[in-house]
Amino acid sequence: MQRLTPEDLIRDVSKVGDFSLSPNALEVAFSWQSDNESNIYISSIPELEPRQITFGKEHRVLPLWSPDSSKIAFLQDNDGDESFNLFTVSLCDGEVHQITEFKGCNFRGYSWSPNGDYLAFAANIDGCYSIFIIQSDGRGLRRLTSATRHDILPQWSPKGDYIVYTKHESGNKFSSVQIINMNGIREASKCSAKSSLTAKTWDSNGIRIVSHCMKPGSKNLGLFQPDTGRVLWIQEEECELGRVWSKDGNYSACVIDNKRNSQMVILDNSNGTKKMIGPGRGLSEEPEFSYDNRFVVFCTKALKPSDLYLYDIVKDELKQLTEGLPDHVDASELVIPEEIMYRSYDGLQIPALVYKPQVSKGSGLPPAVLRIHGGPNYRSYINWDPTIQLLVSHGYIVFAPNYRGSTGYGNEFMELNRNDWGGGDLKDVIAAASYLEKEELADAS
Repeated sequence: MQRLTPEDLIRDVSKVGDFSLSPNALEVAFSWQSDNESNIYISSIPELEPRQITFGKEHRVLPLWSPDSSKIAFLQDNDGDESFNLFTVSLCDGEVHQITEFKGCNFRGYSWSPNGDYLAFAANIDGCYSIFIIQSDGRGLRRLTSATRHDILPQWSPKGDYIVYTKHESGNKFSSVQIINMNGIREASKCSAKSSLTAKTWDSNGIRIVSHCMKPGSKNLGLFQPDTGRVLWIQEEECELGRVWSKDGNYSACVIDNKRNSQMVILDNSNGTKKMIGPGRGLSEEPEFSYDNRFVVFCTKALKPSDLYLYDIVKDELKQLTEGLPDHVDASELVIPEEIMYRSYDGLQIPALVYKPQVSKGSGLPPAVLRIHGGPNYRSYINWDPTIQLLVSHGYIVFAPNYRGSTGYGNEFMELNRNDWGGGDLKDVIAAASYLEKEELADAS
């Protein structure tokens, strides 16, 4: 059994960060991190041979095609301080143009106007994220909102006369969907609820929204009608994170969240049949359909760094487009966690992931490491985590509790640590250590 090194799992891996299909959906642009660089690549569908279009040591992420396919916008970190600015690259001559010139700033979403003349974006130039627009040549910067919480994820209306965005409210406990025009005047119509709502896209049917942190089985995917202010909740069976439709409407694809994983599903809208696709357990990102309705592109990660996949609906074939794991690392030696529940100090059942080593560190029970997720309103997924795989390969058992306050188990569970950070959630972590000792899974000395 190979004992892995940090170089094996971090330095030598490549991973896809984000991807975007061209307007005609015949090409895919993606950020690819390799050899300590993160640059933008494009591939034609279905030939798929990647072609690099940006170069250098700067960190480049979030590519997005212009409506006429002549440019790709992206975010770039020049100084390695995780502060970004907006750039475009011309696909005709490769010229790179800087659009914004902020200092110490980050972004939470951006989008092209339908005519390609403007870019709308959310940036935190003075602490809170607010909505801005700028001409695509970098002139005419205008601020549309002045947030006291955060205004994020701007999307243009189909005609380009309005922008929808997600607004955090009530101490970031909830978020609503708001609409403004290009002068920053807020429309009366908005979508709000006692939940975290996110605007995904705005098409001719309305604004597609997602309600987060609700229990599987609840209505968490909705269609918001700005003219009436009403929401049609259109998903009732599973916890669906987002849905896209083929151009002919015959198929749709969505990501189903089952607490510890997210799984790609293709639906035949003519007969209602579903097909799970993907390499197995892990996390899948929202997919996109090709122009001819035949292919679906998506990104997923579990036992490997994030990679792009292409699914052929006609042939029922799945093809991996990128390979992030280096050749000298045997994927069969990486560990998929077990999913368990344990009892905390007050009797509450706490979900957790347990990574058990395939090799022993010595005689007796293995030592243990508790892997505590951040947030605190987040969760541990079955996901690519090089630190965990490194520890397990050296004989440690890794225990990742989704303590009270974690997302994905319903609003009630998520709210259990509100105004009690470091209280019950910390006791859940202590109970995890006790569980490992009681079940004789780890050395307690």
